[in-house]
Amino acid sequence: MYLTADSALSLLQEKRNKFHVEIRRKRTENTFQQKRAIFVQNKDLELLAQYALEFYNRGDIQESENYLIRINEYAQSQYSANLKSINTITFLGEIATSCDQHILAIVLNIYQKIYLPECLNPYLLSQVQRFENSDLVQQFVVLLYKIAQNNLVNHLIEQCDFVSYLVEISLLLDNFEQWFQIVELLGTYINQPSQYFKKLVMTCIKFIEQDRELSTFQIILAMISCEKDNKNSINYLLTNDKFINLILDQLEKKNLTAISIITKIVEESDEGTILFLQHQLLKILSNLFFEMRENQTAFTYITANICFLKNDYVITEIVTSEIFNTILALDEQELEKNDFIYISQMLKQLVRKYSNERLYHYLLTKTDYVYMLGHLMKQYELVEVMQNTISCILHMANSQSDELTKLFRYKISGKPIEYVLTNIQYIFQDINIIEKVYDFLNIKND
Repeated sequence: MYLTADSALSLLQEKRNKFHVEIRRKRTENTFQQKRAIFVQNKDLELLAQYALEFYNRGDIQESENYLIRINEYAQSQYSANLKSINTITFLGEIATSCDQHILAIVLNIYQKIYLPECLNPYLLSQVQRFENSDLVQQFVVLLYKIAQNNLVNHLIEQCDFVSYLVEISLLLDNFEQWFQIVELLGTYINQPSQYFKKLVMTCIKFIEQDRELSTFQIILAMISCEKDNKNSINYLLTNDKFINLILDQLEKKNLTAISIITKIVEESDEGTILFLQHQLLKILSNLFFEMRENQTAFTYITANICFLKNDYVITEIVTSEIFNTILALDEQELEKNDFIYISQMLKQLVRKYSNERLYHYLLTKTDYVYMLGHLMKQYELVEVMQNTISCILHMANSQSDELTKLFRYKISGKPIEYVLTNIQYIFQDINIIEKVYDFLNIKND
């Protein structure tokens, strides 16, 4: 058979086309082989994530899942690469926004191995919430835990809205053990806890019965210790009906963080102090005073600070409380340096700021006030203590009626304080103080 010129040309063109197709096929195959070689050598997980997304978008869910499974398997291999690249996270995130529960579980599992805050996004949380699957919820909590454990807390809280994810997922939880472990990790944050922890602390209080490690109290302490906004934080906490009973309950259980929380509240909030007094704070402190003897100074400090609140109800509660007289009745050997300082400040505040004859009479007749004055006046090396104490004595001796002055003089007669005052010239060089003390000592009973 002979070919015509046209048929010969057509056949030649067909062969050329086949040749070019084969060339393109080989080039494509070579490119794929090159990519495959790169993957085999380095296990480029970003490339696998891209393939998983491409197959997912084409509707080939099974092939997409196969790639996801491979990513999950290779994620912790020392030969894998780009596990934590932004592209890897983004490709996986796009799949997670519309996938089924099974695929979402695989993505969450991979994210747990990446544990970067970039893994978190509202769409991922929304998917977990939509399915309301307890296993998915727990996986999300594990992801939050690993992110909190492996990243800077300040960055997570201030830049990544991490607390919101923690609060939102709590609504779906049955088991809070790991959730509160995350809360414990956040308790180290001190920059602006009053700003970022408000929703979190209320959630913690709501589920407090499941807080086995009492992480909630670290969050509370962080909030009220914030220098910028501690008073507002305290006021915010006081709006929760459970707050005061919660703290006092833990105080009765000898929780040291509860002591720190109460100390901060007494320092910063008049309203908070009064509310705690109304809930029997002083009685609880008194019951614990000797049981928690190692915290004696802390209890003394709290009691002394309450005296700085100028309120008739508060002062009446303090001076008639058992803990007040327990402190005044302590032996000198039972007191530390700071105990002397706090007690002298407390008595000076009571005597000088509340010039009230009934109060003075009560101190002299119903408490061990005079007994404690003797201890305080012997602390020659503690200048502040000596000054506070002599200030109390002179003010009480000269600011009220002659009857009270005589009662005071009678009460110190034969007591250690009388001996110290008699030798006042060896303690103070101020002639004015010496003369006033001698005038007081020369008063006779009728």
